[in-house]
Amino acid sequence: MATSSQHHAAIVLKHQGIIAHQTDTIFGLACLPTHNLLSRLSKIKKRPQNKPFLLLASDIDQLISFIDVNEGELEALSEETCTPTTWLVRAAKEITPHLTGEGNKIAVRITHYAP
Repeated sequence: MATSSQHHAAIVLKHQGIIAHQTDTIFGLACLPTHNLLSRLSKIKKRPQNKPFLLLASDIDQLISFIDVNEGELEALSEETCTPTTWLVRAAKEITPHLTGEGNKIAVRITHYAP
């Protein structure tokens, strides 16, 4: 069941906002993975526009439109790990460069963190 803070965060994200939240490894800032929002987040964090962001998801279905992987890679990504594991995989062709930087790979992590 979602807490009131999770509900509030979902509303902020839905309205194109940026939130602070705890992940499975650190506290961080987050937004929906669109070009405009990631550009805003880069400015807030004072980081280069070409430095890629990590994409966090709660399950593989949230990543499908962002990645270009084969069946074996998809199976590996779907397996639950004992520790937070970030995967560097081939990115789908039509995603914002804020997620890939100057390359064709995207960093993704499926997190099972429950605050």
